[in-house]
Amino acid sequence: MSRETSEAFIAALQKSRLLTDEQLGQLPDTDRNRASLSALTRELTELDWLTPWQVHQLRSGHTNFRLGKYTLLDVLGRGKMGVVYKARRAGSRQLVAVKVMASGIANDKRKSARFRREIRLVSSLKDPRIVSALDAGHTGGRYFLVTELIPGWNLLQWLERERVLPVGWVCECVRQASIGLQHIHERELIHRDLKPSNLMVTADSVFETPHVRILDLGLGRFVGGTIEGDDLTCAGHTVGTLDYMAPEQIKSGRDADIRADIYSLGCTLYQSLSGRLPFEGTDVGSKLIAKMTTEPPALDALRKDVPHDLANLVVRMMRREREQRPSTPEEVSDVLQPFAILGRIEESVSASTPSIASDFFDSVESMHECHLTRRQRTQPEGLAQRISAWFNRVRTNWRVGRAS
Repeated sequence: MSRETSEAFIAALQKSRLLTDEQLGQLPDTDRNRASLSALTRELTELDWLTPWQVHQLRSGHTNFRLGKYTLLDVLGRGKMGVVYKARRAGSRQLVAVKVMASGIANDKRKSARFRREIRLVSSLKDPRIVSALDAGHTGGRYFLVTELIPGWNLLQWLERERVLPVGWVCECVRQASIGLQHIHERELIHRDLKPSNLMVTADSVFETPHVRILDLGLGRFVGGTIEGDDLTCAGHTVGTLDYMAPEQIKSGRDADIRADIYSLGCTLYQSLSGRLPFEGTDVGSKLIAKMTTEPPALDALRKDVPHDLANLVVRMMRREREQRPSTPEEVSDVLQPFAILGRIEESVSASTPSIASDFFDSVESMHECHLTRRQRTQPEGLAQRISAWFNRVRTNWRVGRAS
């Protein structure tokens, strides 16, 4: 790599103010050493002074990484409404997600109103199962929303990665989403775009308890009201994602209520358990016909380990007539409880009084140690370690639940 290229990169780096003066002073002297750009950028990323995305942007000539008091670190996702960045708040190590409105929609009144709507809705909700708003602002003619940075994958990514998800794990994910949706309902809101990709799931594996957050309230609205004079549902324009939309929402988004979200959650549960959409088609028209005139294949026929009562719940959630669906997300959560194995274990333990629960763990731990002593005589050491690790995880989850 030529000396001039390295010098151009360093000049862009200086202009970006991503590094302190002290850090800049430690960079190699390209006039003397002719350090290659590849070696330089590799060292900067290994030192964690720059991210690979920042390096790529600098090499492309971009030098603006500031958005108010936030430094942009990476791109997490892109959509029609804007770009979501991973960012760090100035003067701290706090990592956040920053959703920036696309420059092309700044002059679009409807889309701009939708973005402002999301800022208002997310800011109004405080629940551990809904992504929390931390900040919002307006710069360069564009709005931005700052939220928690949630680690993990969304539910669709988990499905694509694992191919088949455990029934109890999926039910626990949707049970938690139902609890978050109940909070939305109690605030007289509806989400209008629930789907697997809008459920963020944090877990080490599908054999660990998941923690779910609802994302993307950009299409949400207050029931029976409007925000800033624009309902965002105009004649001939429907908002939402067709594969998960309730029939009444397709006909008129203005008439949708929380039962439309329950329908979408039912489609999400169906897909997560079966690996396929409930209503398939090659185009919009065929999907609409299927949704309005047919019933999806029975879940317990597609997958033998799905209990019949669970399959019936999913059928109820996806009824075309909303009066036949569960009336609230809380009802869905209650019915899912027996099937959500992990959640049932945690909640049954945390529901005990502290003294009873503590006595329970002390007694189980004593029996566990005696059991290991006998097992270790005949079983490999690895088995004893796995049993011990499982016991410690259960006890830790209980204690965290009690503390929170």
